[in-house]
Amino acid sequence: MEAIAVGLAADAAALITKAVTARVKEEVWLAVDHADEFEKLKERWLYIQAFLNDLGNANHIEKSRLVNVWLEKVKEVAYSTDELMDDYAYEMLRRKHDDDEMKLECSPNEMMRLFWPIVFHFQMAHRVKQIMSQLDKLDKEAKQIGLKLVDLATKAVSAPSASSYSSGDYKGDTTLSQIRERPPTHLFIGREDDQNKLLQMLCNPTRIGVLAGSVILITTRNDKVAKAACASDVHKLKGLSEDDGWALLKQQVCFDCSLDDVAKRILDKCKGVPLAIKAIGSILQSTETPYDWYRIEASGLWDIQQNHEDKNYIMPSLLLSYNHFKHVSLKRCFALCAIFPKDMVMKKAQLIYLWLAQGLLYDEYKFGTYSTTTTAETIGEKYIDTLVNHSFLLEEEDEGSKTKYKMHDLVHDLATYVSNKDLLLFKVGDKIEDVDFHLQHLAFNLSGNEIAPEILTKMKLSNLRTISFWGGVPRWNSLISAQYVHTLIVVGTRLKEVPLIIEKFVHLRYLDLSSNEMKALPESLCKLYQLHTLRLFDCENLEELPRGLHKLENLRHIETSSYLWASKGLGQLASLQTLPRLKLRDGEGWMIDELGPLDQVKGEIHIQGLEHVKNTEKAREVGLDKKDKIVKLNLKWSRYREESCGVHSAEDVLQSLGPHPNIQSMTISGYPGVRFPMWLRTSVKHLQLQRGLPTQLYSLIKLKLVDCENCRQLPSLGQLPNLKFLYLNAFNAVECIGEEFYESNSKSYTDELHSIPTICGTKRKVMFPSLTELCLENFRTLATWDPPSTPTATLPKLETLRIRGCPNLRKIPTSLEECTSLQCLLIRNCPLIGEGEGEGEGSIPDISKLQHLTELVLDYAGKMLPALLQWILHFHRLSKLEICGLREEWDITLISSLTFLRILSLRESPNFKPLTAQQLVHPSSTL
Repeated sequence: MEAIAVGLAADAAALITKAVTARVKEEVWLAVDHADEFEKLKERWLYIQAFLNDLGNANHIEKSRLVNVWLEKVKEVAYSTDELMDDYAYEMLRRKHDDDEMKLECSPNEMMRLFWPIVFHFQMAHRVKQIMSQLDKLDKEAKQIGLKLVDLATKAVSAPSASSYSSGDYKGDTTLSQIRERPPTHLFIGREDDQNKLLQMLCNPTRIGVLAGSVILITTRNDKVAKAACASDVHKLKGLSEDDGWALLKQQVCFDCSLDDVAKRILDKCKGVPLAIKAIGSILQSTETPYDWYRIEASGLWDIQQNHEDKNYIMPSLLLSYNHFKHVSLKRCFALCAIFPKDMVMKKAQLIYLWLAQGLLYDEYKFGTYSTTTTAETIGEKYIDTLVNHSFLLEEEDEGSKTKYKMHDLVHDLATYVSNKDLLLFKVGDKIEDVDFHLQHLAFNLSGNEIAPEILTKMKLSNLRTISFWGGVPRWNSLISAQYVHTLIVVGTRLKEVPLIIEKFVHLRYLDLSSNEMKALPESLCKLYQLHTLRLFDCENLEELPRGLHKLENLRHIETSSYLWASKGLGQLASLQTLPRLKLRDGEGWMIDELGPLDQVKGEIHIQGLEHVKNTEKAREVGLDKKDKIVKLNLKWSRYREESCGVHSAEDVLQSLGPHPNIQSMTISGYPGVRFPMWLRTSVKHLQLQRGLPTQLYSLIKLKLVDCENCRQLPSLGQLPNLKFLYLNAFNAVECIGEEFYESNSKSYTDELHSIPTICGTKRKVMFPSLTELCLENFRTLATWDPPSTPTATLPKLETLRIRGCPNLRKIPTSLEECTSLQCLLIRNCPLIGEGEGEGEGSIPDISKLQHLTELVLDYAGKMLPALLQWILHFHRLSKLEICGLREEWDITLISSLTFLRILSLRESPNFKPLTAQQLVHPSSTL
């Protein structure tokens, strides 16, 4: 059947025509000399869209081949229109930035430059005329086929119904991806494209080792792989049982018992595959009437199942879910994910900016215009939520936030499949042979020094909008005619110098040069006036951005992982939303006050070299306290700063850089001041409490203070209501952690803040009410850590405590034994804990009360080590125990009571009797 091809082609045609219409409509308002032509062009494209709306009619299925040919012509003319708009938009930007430079130059081409606007005007008029003629022909052909005009005001562009798709030709790729080697006593799981290479390695006993108990586990959807590996035990996974499948569906969908019968029939079609059940569940959950359930059951897509050798083949359910997407642009956003290699982790911002570069993010109901409250990035976030809800994207944890995603192999196969003729993927060993010459996306997934295959000269590259290289060596010369490419990805190719050909891609919106070795970016990149995203992750040799960067007025996102220097003019990038990690220099380049006008900046701000900021007023002009979209702030002074960077100057600068209350994560490192600013030292303000306003750090979740070597006191942080992670490192002047750490001495403090009822009905204050992880490292002079002086509940939610490198620390709070939520305790290189003759210095917390402890590391931890011999019997949930520096004699058989222990490490603790083979009762433990 060819109906599925019609449906996919209709999706692609509907999207490109809609995007082109939106672009023409936008240019009508901006154009002066071509406004009339563009207006007529817009009207003609709206007319073509009306024909596309009729493609959902089942009457046209019999003429699917004719419809397909017509759709391909529509796409071809749409590309021509898009190229016209690209050329016009670029010319307007070029004139704005280059006219002054041209006037200063004297050359034989000066007369041509003077007359170029006239020449360009006639070229545009001629091209518009050609396109109008082609649209007239499309109009006549549509009527000959039998297509009718459907009013855009009453029916939005949509794909054919699910029941109109049917095909038995699809076959998914089955591959293995990564091999992770572990010590021979551990399991390792692998999946890799190069199956033969993997199998040879796995079947080589010298490679794996011969220790008893070694296990190799291979997961595959291909029986041939299991046979080639000479597997001794093959376990074929079956689908979920009927009861388990029903329970999973009920978990996904809430429905009336009257729909039980049809629900069970649909469930039976899913063959017990969890991914299929989740995909179908997402469709059923979004239906409006019971009739929709019967329509889904009767869909012709289920017929694909009968023609596939895999009984658990789930492509029909995935296609149903895909086809249920309401927005054509969402479908194309999903399809574009196929350019990423399988198993690759994709970032939320990476996906959104990629979709933005292809013009896929616009409001469907406004036909290409944004509402006053909706941005393209917001629409992209909604699309990602939809893909996650349909299990098309799987969330990956990233430091507690869900901003990274993976795609199941079968879902990736679906994305490749629905891309139809628009996408061509190349893997290792592939050759370019019979391919469609109207490709839109080209992706190379290569490795090492493998050279990309030669692009055939007869292939029409002007339609290409995406070129991506994941590894390997690109053939740049073969891409020179791809002049209308919008997205260029060159990742992990060991690129040492950016090729000059890139400056020819003047219509680039998205440029990713991550994981390469170039030391500089050419100034010619600053002529890519339509660029909105520049990604430079893991470019360790790169030190600065191009000096003409300020010319890229459309630039919205500059993403880097290392600090880069920028020239003066950064403040002119009014559209900038994502700032790179920026490095200041003394007396040259960008100035810190240039961040002030950048009102659209959101997400993160990272600044290095604050010792070069001598003017406090310039720091104040940044206006961080007004930038409410910033959630992460990183401020760095160089460790090798000049002596001219005075203590008081640094204190004034940091005081001027106080963030907005929406800040969630903050790092301050290398700070040379003696005291922290008022907004950090006094975290509760009397005036704000009276007015019911949040404190300046009310939303703060994560705080790192590193290398603040002159600070003699820690800031008052105990009153921060949402602080969960606190990392303090290299405070070499702090000798005592006392009352100031828990609460400010300000009289404005209110006892009712963060109070909880006690058993007696009275209230007591809570310090660090939300903190779950606390790290103290490299406090060289710290001798005492005192608890609060007044009755308080301290650290009630603490789960992880790490204390490292405090060689003079003698006293830690005995109140730590009240932290009953503690699961991980690490004390390393603190040999004097519990030592001394001073009052209270000999006491240590009784950690035997910490019943939830699962990890315990005591490495030269003073008197905590011998006390462990009395405590160890109480740690019933301990899974990891690491001991170093225990000199006392002890019976190691005490660990036999630790039934959950999996990892035991004993170092520099000679006075214990080793375990015999009979005493080692936990074979899964690692000694």
